[in-house]
Amino acid sequence: MVFPHTPTHCGAYWRQATRGLAADATWRAGGARPALVGPLLQEAGLAGVGALTGSIQTVTLTVADMPTAALASRSTASRPTARRAVPARDPQRTQDRILSAALEEFAAEGFAGARVARIARRARINKRMLYHYFGNKEGLFHEILDRKLRERASWVTEAPTALGESLVAWFQMACEDQEFIRLLQWEALRAEPGPVQREPERRASILRAIGDLRERQRAGLLPEGLDAGHLLLAILGLVAYPLAFPQVTRLVTGRSPSDPAFRRQRAAFLRAFSDALGRGPVEAAGRPRP
Repeated sequence: MVFPHTPTHCGAYWRQATRGLAADATWRAGGARPALVGPLLQEAGLAGVGALTGSIQTVTLTVADMPTAALASRSTASRPTARRAVPARDPQRTQDRILSAALEEFAAEGFAGARVARIARRARINKRMLYHYFGNKEGLFHEILDRKLRERASWVTEAPTALGESLVAWFQMACEDQEFIRLLQWEALRAEPGPVQREPERRASILRAIGDLRERQRAGLLPEGLDAGHLLLAILGLVAYPLAFPQVTRLVTGRSPSDPAFRRQRAAFLRAFSDALGRGPVEAAGRPRP
């Protein structure tokens, strides 16, 4: 370190030099007068360095010359300020947050009423990131519905064998996922003539459900004279209608579909309905079947 000749600048350079002292160090006096260098060394607590002469060219200091307190304070001051750790980006987690927020928004407001700004705020991201992952609001709605359709593709195979228990299981599934029913309602309101989203996969799922009902008919669990397709529509109505039209449910029963008492009553009714359907009209009326 070359010391300047003025005491002010010499002090600044000295403080800069000693701030990072961690081992033996040598500074070249560079023509600075001993009368200036000496007091600086003493001010720093290094009076034991030795006499300074007019011909001095170097000042050699060792860590042992530096007082413990001074060394500790300078060592601490020399440490860089720790930066706050920035969490690593997780694209999948970000997309999941967007989809969760979008599901709530679309289920409540429909496609036309949904607002990208509200979805972004709820997902704690900016709108540009939403557009980056999903393109636009249309793409986001399609992704939401697509995921729900994939989740519900196996609803037939997951149900119990007995029809009554199947009806109860499907009703409970619908109660736990009313957003799916709302999405289907909004899809119907904005649908245009022609194929719907994921039509081949949805048709295949429906055909599997119809095939399952026909198997039950052949096994004598359901009346064979009923068209399996219309029977499936009737089952869907039994399960979903009270949830899709809560105001009608309240007018008819005096209870909301979210009321636990209504859900218990509905489950009991679905079991009784299945028993009556399985026995047929004659046996249900109290006369044995031929």
